[in-house]
Amino acid sequence: MLRYFISVVFLLITFIGYSQKQNDSTMISNYLYDQLDYKQNRLSCQVLDSISSIEFYSTTMKFTMGDGSCIPTEFFFYKTGTTFKKVHSSMDLVCTDDFINSLGKKIRITNRSDALKFQDIMNVVDSWNNLNTDRKVFKVDNSWYFIRDRFFDKYDVFEIQVSSKGKIELIKYHKHLQGLNVPEDIVDSYENQIRWGYKKPHVNSEDSTYLRDCISKEINFHFEYKKLSSRLVEKFSAADFYNCKIVFTQEGYSNANAFYLMKYNNQVQHANSARELLEKDLFFSSISSDFDLLTEDDALTVEEAIDVIAPLGTFDKDKKEHFKQAGKWFFVRRDFFDKKCAFVLETNNEGKITSFYYDNKVVKQ
Repeated sequence: MLRYFISVVFLLITFIGYSQKQNDSTMISNYLYDQLDYKQNRLSCQVLDSISSIEFYSTTMKFTMGDGSCIPTEFFFYKTGTTFKKVHSSMDLVCTDDFINSLGKKIRITNRSDALKFQDIMNVVDSWNNLNTDRKVFKVDNSWYFIRDRFFDKYDVFEIQVSSKGKIELIKYHKHLQGLNVPEDIVDSYENQIRWGYKKPHVNSEDSTYLRDCISKEINFHFEYKKLSSRLVEKFSAADFYNCKIVFTQEGYSNANAFYLMKYNNQVQHANSARELLEKDLFFSSISSDFDLLTEDDALTVEEAIDVIAPLGTFDKDKKEHFKQAGKWFFVRRDFFDKKCAFVLETNNEGKITSFYYDNKVVKQ
């Protein structure tokens, strides 16, 4: 009977532990997917709307990191009639036969003034270089060249081939084109054409849903997370800590971006760095109320817990130290010129931690 009772208790404990692990996994997974931000944009300008029935779109998925940075994944589509077609890059939007055929007789490029109008469209599909002062527009034979960027003798440039009457016959985008003879007397063309009164069209709900579904199907990604297990950490903090990755796979290649996550009191937060995670209010609230920082052994417990959560790199390990100064405990992680970078812990008379923060200008007396 006793053996039976022990077996039942063991199975019950095992079941509860498994259920808790599953609940934690579900909570973390739901939290991470909630951090994904989808956005759809109509890429447009007044000139584009007036000369073509083709519509340009971008659809983006972003995973926002804790420090404000994000990992964006973006795809580009154009819409002809009711049909969306995907292109490799934003520059390719203007290079398709569908777009060129849509122009018809609505635009001709016969002089520089015409070319500058068309540059408005270049600014839409290549917004990264809108403020680049290397932009130039010039004609050689039957081709107009729109320089977007330059690196020494290599040019990122749109080439538009026109007929003798200025009809657009072909549009190409060249990345790092060499051997381009740029006339010396051509002035920079970096002015932005401001079209007062133009209102950018919104993406309707049907198109927005379609584009979001497209990017969801196109992106192959998953999250990985591994819990850090340490009795030293458990003695210092009641939170659970995880090393995480978001892994993108495309054409057989994988790209992983690491980040850090903590769970405490049914709350989950993540950060781009472990140090940033330790600076969060949620971590401070997770510090065990039973822990007192009074002795050297207590300080070692704190230092070793920090080492588990935010391990030092090879070149910083010899900088690690801890000391007490002016009633505060300093846990040095690295040097910064003649200063030290350290977690600073303030305590009351009973050794209870009242403040926990990071300071990169610590001077050891």
